Amino acid sequence: MFANPDSNRTKDKFNKIFDRIEGLLEETDEDIYEKLKSLHNTECYRLTEAIRCHNMDCNLAAVVLAVSAVEHRLHKLLERKNKSLYKKEFESATLGGIIELFRKDTRYKDNKYNKFKKILPEKHNHLMEILNIYRIFSAHPKDEYISNQTSKSILSFSFLLLIDENLEL
Repeated sequence: MFANPDSNRTKDKFNKIFDRIEGLLEETDEDIYEKLKSLHNTECYRLTEAIRCHNMDCNLAAVVLAVSAVEHRLHKLLERKNKSLYKKEFESATLGGIIELFRKDTRYKDNKYNKFKKILPEKHNHLMEILNIYRIFSAHPKDEYISNQTSKSILSFSFLLLIDENLEL
């Protein structure tokens, strides 16, 4: 399109190409809006802050904020599945405590936890472990360096999980 200067020599040709690009961008905006409308206000707020931090190379903060949006989603899903069990055992749980539910070798073997175990598609189990590890590296004084690329990856993984239709609130 714009890469070939001959294809837009005239104003008319340039306008046609520009209109085509504008149409593609509008379609993309609609697709993004559809995916993002499943996010809770708290998740949007935290993800927006995470993006700001990432853009300013505040990588530790970006990771913590992005993963906290995922933690928020898991808390809300557990609460929705079984409010009394959630309040009794998971209301004050950290992300690591919640992830324990989904591990193969878990202490949560009783049948009362089965509904909880079904809220996270199995394909996300390893992703949750990665998010939690980098949250720990970022939130606690560890000797780990969090690069801008790592921050971007964690932010992307957080979005990937949160826009999964199977995790909608």
